[in-house]
Amino acid sequence: MPNLYQLATSAVDAYESQKVKSIFAPLAKATVSKVHITDGDRVLDVACGTGIMARSIRGRFGPTIPISGVDLNDTMIAKACTLTRDLPGHFDWHVSDATNIPASSSFFSHVFCQQGLQYFPDDLAALSEMRRVLSDDGTLILTVWASANEYFLAQSAAMSKYVSVEAGEKALAPFSYPAARRVPELLGELGFKTITVETLSIDRVIMDAEEHGIREDILGSPLGPMVDTMGPAVMEKVVWDILSACAGCLRNANLVVPQYSTLIMASDYQ
Repeated sequence: MPNLYQLATSAVDAYESQKVKSIFAPLAKATVSKVHITDGDRVLDVACGTGIMARSIRGRFGPTIPISGVDLNDTMIAKACTLTRDLPGHFDWHVSDATNIPASSSFFSHVFCQQGLQYFPDDLAALSEMRRVLSDDGTLILTVWASANEYFLAQSAAMSKYVSVEAGEKALAPFSYPAARRVPELLGELGFKTITVETLSIDRVIMDAEEHGIREDILGSPLGPMVDTMGPAVMEKVVWDILSACAGCLRNANLVVPQYSTLIMASDYQ
C-alpha cells in the first residue's frame, strides 16, 4: 500500500522547525510526564517522525535508557538520524511499518505512539504488533488528537475555499479518529487488563504566524504540495483567512491556540 503521508525532505525540515516546536514537543513533554522509566527499561517510539518523543524521553530520564524509533517515512528517519548524530549509540532508528516492527516479542518495557494511530490503514494490526513487542509488565502509551481546534477549523475552511474540498477534508482528517471510544475497545480485545483514558491540553504556538509561521505549518504537512501547486497568491489568501478567523488567538505576532489530545495508557497489571 502506498504511503499517503510520505513527506519530501523540504517538508520534513518545515515539519521539524514548525510543527515539532509548536505542538509535538509540548505534547511529548506532557505525555512523558505521565510515565516513569528507569534503568533497565527499553523504549520504543512507533511512528516516531523526526524523533521528538524519543528525544523528550532521553531529556527527562537520561542517556542510559535504550530508545528505538520506527517510522514508515524514510525522510523522517533520515532527519531523526541527523538530529541525533552527536549521540551515537543512544538511539536506534528504523524505517518500518507499524505492523512489522523489527524487534523480538516482549522486548520493550514501554511502547509509545504519538499521533500515529489515526494514520494507520489497519489500527488493530498496528496495536497487535505493539502488544507483541511489549513485555508482560510493560506499558503502552498512545496519544491521538481529541478534536480540531479553532486554527484547524479555519485552515479547513480556507483550504476548501481556495484549494479544493478534498484539501479542506484532509486538514481535518487527523481529528476524525474516535480514539476515546475505539482504542479502549481494541485494547480490550487484545487482552490488556488496565486501560486509562484522559485528556491532555497543550497550547499550539505558531511563532510569527503572519510572517512565516502558518506557511511553514502548512508546508510541513501533506497539505503543502496541494497549496504549493496553486501558487503563492493562494497561499497568501489561505494565511489571511486563517489569521482573520483566529484573530482572538493572536498574542503579538504569535498564534496561541489550545489543542486537546486523548492520552490512552494500557498494561497487563492491575
